[in-house]
Amino acid sequence: MRRVVLVVDDDPLTRRLLKWCVDESYEVREAGNGAVALALLEQQPVDLVLTDGQMPALDGLGLCRAMQARAALRTIPVVLITGASCAADMAHEMGAVAWLPKPFDPPAVAQIVERYCPLTLAA
Repeated sequence: MRRVVLVVDDDPLTRRLLKWCVDESYEVREAGNGAVALALLEQQPVDLVLTDGQMPALDGLGLCRAMQARAALRTIPVVLITGASCAADMAHEMGAVAWLPKPFDPPAVAQIVERYCPLTLAA
């Protein structure tokens, strides 16, 4: 069974770039904002969420907060990707496992996906 990464960003081009950064061995799902992502997660949880910090409807921090409030979702690692200077502290306070600055470095995205959602589990 393939591991699943949910990419959440209101910009379709950024979603496409993030999807390109993730190894093709993963299944990548997309959402245009946190509210859509939350609805998708409640239907089918994923293995990792990569989310933009600032979006309409529900931003990345709000998505983290909403996931932490739901027992079925709170164990899913969330990586916040944003240009906000105070994002690292806010991301950890809201339950994100990591923060990446925008603009992001594609190899850094690939590394963080493998770190928090490895394709092979250690023995």
